[in-house]
Amino acid sequence: MDRTRRTAIAMLCGLGSLGIGYRGRAGGAQGAFPVQPFRGQILRLTDFGAKADWNGTRGTDNQAALNTALASGAAIAIPPGRFKIGATVKVPPGARIIGQGGELVFVEGSLQLDTRCICDGVFISGNGKTNRGNGFSILAGANAVTLIGPKVRDVHYNAVDNSHGAADLVVINPDFANTGGENINPTYQGCGVYSTNGIRLRVLGGEMQRSYGQGAVFVNGGKDYEISGVNIHDTYYRGITTYNNPTGGLIAHNTIKRTGGLKPRGSSGVGTNGIYLINSTAADCLVIDNEIEDAGENGIEGNGTILNNKITRTGYNDLATPSKEGIYLYSDAIARGNIIRDSAGDGIKCYTNGRTRHIVATNNVIHTPTESGISIITDGAATIFGELKIEDNIIYGYNNAAKAGISITGKNGGRYSEENSVVRNNRVVGRPNNSVHRAITAVSGNSFDNTRQQQKNSN
Repeated sequence: MDRTRRTAIAMLCGLGSLGIGYRGRAGGAQGAFPVQPFRGQILRLTDFGAKADWNGTRGTDNQAALNTALASGAAIAIPPGRFKIGATVKVPPGARIIGQGGELVFVEGSLQLDTRCICDGVFISGNGKTNRGNGFSILAGANAVTLIGPKVRDVHYNAVDNSHGAADLVVINPDFANTGGENINPTYQGCGVYSTNGIRLRVLGGEMQRSYGQGAVFVNGGKDYEISGVNIHDTYYRGITTYNNPTGGLIAHNTIKRTGGLKPRGSSGVGTNGIYLINSTAADCLVIDNEIEDAGENGIEGNGTILNNKITRTGYNDLATPSKEGIYLYSDAIARGNIIRDSAGDGIKCYTNGRTRHIVATNNVIHTPTESGISIITDGAATIFGELKIEDNIIYGYNNAAKAGISITGKNGGRYSEENSVVRNNRVVGRPNNSVHRAITAVSGNSFDNTRQQQKNSN
């Protein structure tokens, strides 16, 4: 994907030709965007009779004042104070809203944005999730919407909802917390950013926490998307989810911690991965340089090109799930150069009971997995595993010598194709090989150094 296609050009209102930096991991600047000067009129919401007198139970309904202000054609500033908005407000095309410390409290509904709208520093809350709506809703066909430093708290559905597949939505430095209320459908509600069939979606920098949907960022179909530099933590389900085979994806430099942390300890951990990828091929999504710590389920699960990520501890919060791997690979997936520490299951695993091809695990470093370092399993007489490459990995396994360093097994008649399959030049320290029913012959140059038990093996 061309870099220029992954770069949003954001236009700030009234700040001149400066630049917008977006914050990435640990607060460091990840990038900057050129800013075009805004030369139009800027008026305050209070110039149209609005009153910032909402006290949590009573106050002036400013819906009509906001509609009038937006219809004026001026950029509208939201001054300090809490402004009650009684129902959904539709923002006309090309409108600009500038946050100046004020809060739009939507007792009902959402702020609906049309084409080319720009919101800079706008704060929306859902009145303790009573609003039964989103924070920002992108209308059908509302392309080129830009949200700079949006802040959303306590909305019933999503902080940003792009259910209608608008193109060129850019979200820079979001600050989202506590998204998703009772009786939601977490497959499309309760997210920080939810997008269906969007084109060139960009989510850059910022922080998302306490999301109750099946991804703080959920990309459902679409193409050419980027999720970079976002700090995601303390979720009910996953950190980042891609679904329905989106293409042209980049997931990079994100920090994801404590997925499943909002669930009761010991409850079901299904769907609490750090990153979940449902793509057609490894080429559909590049997952690179992310840091995942304390995932309830697998650190990364699915298929994509998974490079240079750091995954520390899975099985967080003692959640009940059969899969707590560092990386769980589907057919047509590449895992290269990752560092995995203290997974509650296998370091890297692929299990299949159907035809699977093109699994690559190379140059990974795996420290003290509870189960095997690398585990490949075929299950069933109709199962054929082809194009398997496990090469140049290092596994340190002092914590459990009874488990295999590398395990390649066939169950119930499961088989491996010899074509383009190799297991070579791997190093296992602290565990014997212990491979069960190893069903592939292209095995060479591996070393198994179990020095704590005074034995060595090699092939």
